[in-house]
Amino acid sequence: MLITHVETTSAPVSDDAMTATIHAKLDRKALLPAEHIVDTGYVDAKFLVESQRDYQLELVGPTRKNSHWQATQHTGFDVDHFLIDWERQQATWTAGSHK
Repeated sequence: MLITHVETTSAPVSDDAMTATIHAKLDRKALLPAEHIVDTGYVDAKFLVESQRDYQLELVGPTRKNSHWQATQHTGFDVDHFLIDWERQQATWTAGSHK
């Protein structure tokens, strides 16, 4: 692993507020990687799409735990109830997986 950029902020600034800034600065230095490996704080659906679209960069990192009411109360359908086929842009409900 090679560190090519360090971005510091004040404590109240969240990690996800910096993802686009980091990519823009790496781009200006011509140091954008093909894959940008980050921790959970930098991963968001918006950034996954924008990183690919704007910089042809794959943002790689763990996503946040699903804390929406559908997942925590088990009274609705959350993302765990679907298989996602990114290439076909389809989501298929996995019948019987609802607890």
